[in-house]
Amino acid sequence: MLLLKVMNTGGSETQATYDVEAYINTRRIYSGTVSAHNRGDGWIKLIQKAMAEANENQEEVVGSRTCPVCNSSVVLVNRHKQ
Repeated sequence: MLLLKVMNTGGSETQATYDVEAYINTRRIYSGTVSAHNRGDGWIKLIQKAMAEANENQEEVVGSRTCPVCNSSVVLVNRHKQ
């Protein structure tokens, strides 16, 4: 499951700052801040800004395994900066 968590952390009537986190199941794969987002641009542009920043610090999912001890899924990533 992919979960996007967006929290308004302040701003004015026209612009706001948001903390954005992305999770795969319970594992956080991204955390960042979008500043000075024009509220009138809507939530899709907000997510696009966050994903553009995430792309700069990209983590490529290369596979997954099941942990033999706790039987939970473990995501394997290749971390690299572009």
